[in-house]
This record gives sequence, structure tokens and C-alpha cells, in this order.
Amino acid sequence: MTSTKKQVEVKDKIEGDMMDLSFLQLTEVPMKDIASYKKVRELDISTNRLVRLPPAMMTLTHLVKIDLSKNQLKELPENFGDLKKLKHLDLFSNQLKQLPLSFCELRELKFLDLKDNPLVPVLGEAAGDCVDAKSCQLAAKKVVNLMSTLKEEVEKRLRKEKEKMERQEREEQEAEMRLLEQKRREKKAEKQRRRNQAKWNRPNEPTASGFEDSGFQEPPVTDNSESLNRVQPRTPTILSRFTPSMHRIVATSLVIFTAVTIARWNGPMTTENAFKNVKKNYEAVRDVIFTLKGYSDGLYAFMSKMVMDLAKKWELDGAISKAQSVWGLVSGKMYDLLNSGYQATLQGFNLCWKQGSEILSRAIEYYRH
Repeated sequence: MTSTKKQVEVKDKIEGDMMDLSFLQLTEVPMKDIASYKKVRELDISTNRLVRLPPAMMTLTHLVKIDLSKNQLKELPENFGDLKKLKHLDLFSNQLKQLPLSFCELRELKFLDLKDNPLVPVLGEAAGDCVDAKSCQLAAKKVVNLMSTLKEEVEKRLRKEKEKMERQEREEQEAEMRLLEQKRREKKAEKQRRRNQAKWNRPNEPTASGFEDSGFQEPPVTDNSESLNRVQPRTPTILSRFTPSMHRIVATSLVIFTAVTIARWNGPMTTENAFKNVKKNYEAVRDVIFTLKGYSDGLYAFMSKMVMDLAKKWELDGAISKAQSVWGLVSGKMYDLLNSGYQATLQGFNLCWKQGSEILSRAIEYYRH
């Protein structure tokens, strides 16, 4: 069948603004022939063997009536709603189960026949039985409204899915950013820890007092005097500075102890009684010194615990190691000072016990003779 003969045949099928291509056993829609006749408003392709419609058919937007009944159509093109001027649509006796969502765009549709199609229940209920003009008009209205609702639901669901995917993507990106930030902080903290370890960690040197170390490490000595943030060169220990003063404390303690013993003298001026008075005053003063020593140890332990607790609570990078180093330096010097004072004072009064007793004994012997 040549193209010319086909045109002649199609032309013979046109009457007014209607083209009748029914009962031709067509398996495809002759789009090229139909599109060449722009004056056609009604198209009858019923009683053929059409399985699908070409998407190009939706360009025939001038059509107002289409009869596709008694074919084998299983679906309509997704862009079927482009036929916005369509008022009459006959889909009787096909294999349709669903309609495209774009069907809701057929706002001008006044007649719809979907009988004898295996429609899904919700669509079949809306289509009803098209037995007269009124029922077919109602079917058109209900189906268009149903497809509008379905389209809104589908768009809403797609919108939610899109938002969910976007939210998941954002959360994944934020999680990735948090992970990168955490790794960056950990890397920075590790660098700081290594820097602190290289800077601060040195073996503890025993103090001159002979007491055990406090468990902390002193910062290293540096010759960079221009930096305010670094420790200046190591100076003599507190105890070595305090040593010259110990002689003055011993001498002063001897004088005070002798004066107190004489002022609080009890009993006769005998050598035996002198030893009793000296020992009594020495033990009283020694108890006071031990009490003060206990207070100083308690203060040192309390301050150490408080500094460590604060450092752990803040959880700052390198704060604990810095606090340990700085507090170890400060508390070590303070403890040296307290312990040195205690040792010097106790040594003074020990000497007072020996020397004072001797002096008093000689004085009593001199007094008696």
C-alpha cells in the first residue's frame, strides 16, 4: 500500500470534521495521515487491534472526541492529559487497569465510558456503569476528580520522599562533617599531647629535703628568655635558699625556748628538776609543730585534688597534663617550704632540748656553788 493510496483512503474516511478509521484491523495509529488534517475534531479508531497509542498522538490537541472502544489497549500514554480540549472519550472494552495521572488535566471531559475494562477497584468504582449520557458524564467527573486526588497524593508522597532523601543527605553530610571535625580535633589533640610529652615529661628529680616526689613533673629548662610563656632557667631550690635561715631559726629557737622554760619554771632549782621542765616544754612545743605539720600536709593534699578535679572537669586538650606539670612545680616548692620550716623548727627545738638542758644544768650548778 503506497503513501498516495493511503492518503486517498484516509481522505475517503473524512466526513466534515470527523475521521472514521474503525473496522480496519489497525495495529498502529496512522499518525502521519491523521496529523495532516488539522480540521478533524473527532476521531473514531474503534474496533481495531491497537495495543498502545503513540505518544505523538497527544499532539493532536485540537481533538474534542476520540473513540477507542473495542481495542486491546493495556495502557494510555503518560502525557494523555495534553489533550486538554477533549470532551468525549470512549474506552469501552479494552485491557486497561489504570489511567495515567495526567488524566486529571482533562477538565473539559463530559463523557467517559470505561466499561468492560479490568480496572483497579477504586477506579472502577469511580467510573461506574456508563449506560446513558448522564451516567457517562458523572463517570467523567468522578474519574477526573479521582485522578486529581491520586496525583496530589502521589506528589505529596514524592515530595515527602524527596524531603526525606534530602534530610538523609544533609544528616549524612553533617555526620561526615562531624566525623571529619572529630578526627581533626583528635589529630590536633594528639599533636598537642605529643608536644606536651616532649616538652614537659622529664624524670622527677629528688628534692633536697629527702621526701618522696609528689608524682608530678617539672617543665624543662629553656634559655629563651624572650618568651613569656616558657619557664625561665632553673633556680636554686627553696630548701637551699632556706638553709642560711635555718641557723637563725635554731639560734632564735634556743633563746626563746630557754626564756620560756625559765618563765614557766616549776619546782626547785635542781638539775633533775631542770631536765623535767625542759622536757615538758619541749614536748608541748613539739606537739604544736606536729599539729601545724598535719595542717600543712592536709592543705597540700586538698589543693592537689582540687586542681586535678578541675582539670578533668574542663576536659580541655592538654589541660590535665599542663595542670599536673604546673601544679607539680608550685605544690612541690610549697611542700618543700612547709617541710623545710617544720624540719628547721624541729631541729631547733631538738637542739634546745640538748643544749638548753646542758646550759640550765650548768647555770644551776653555778648558782648552787
